[in-house]
Amino acid sequence: MNLVRTGPPEAPRVILPNGTGSVSASWWSLVRALDGTYEFVLLDYPGVGESESRRFSSVEEVAGMAAPDCMRLRRRRFGIVGFSFGSLIAQHLALEARRDVRNRVLMGASAHIYPRGVETIGTWLELLERMGLETVLNRWRC
Repeated sequence: MNLVRTGPPEAPRVILPNGTGSVSASWWSLVRALDGTYEFVLLDYPGVGESESRRFSSVEEVAGMAAPDCMRLRRRRFGIVGFSFGSLIAQHLALEARRDVRNRVLMGASAHIYPRGVETIGTWLELLERMGLETVLNRWRC
């Protein structure tokens, strides 16, 4: 899996898993628009862009390939923004590193909830119960 890092290393980190069939370069307009504001980590999945071709059979498998590379980056909190297939990867990475995830945005996510998604929903419900909706919304300025 190919990772591309861009932006100031001391800036807040955002991981950007892209959609099916698109390359990491699909994020460049966002990266340019927010130039200098964030350190972005862009991914090319196996067989896409600059990554070597490799067969995979599940979202979990692809996320499992991405996780070690993403976690090897200097350990610190990060945001994650996933689009389409990337939103499924984002959910998996967020579950793997839940203490390090500052926030996450899922765009064009599938209506299908795969098994790890059920765990995500349970975690969010626990958080809402403990903190209350108003506190959560204020915390993330929604």
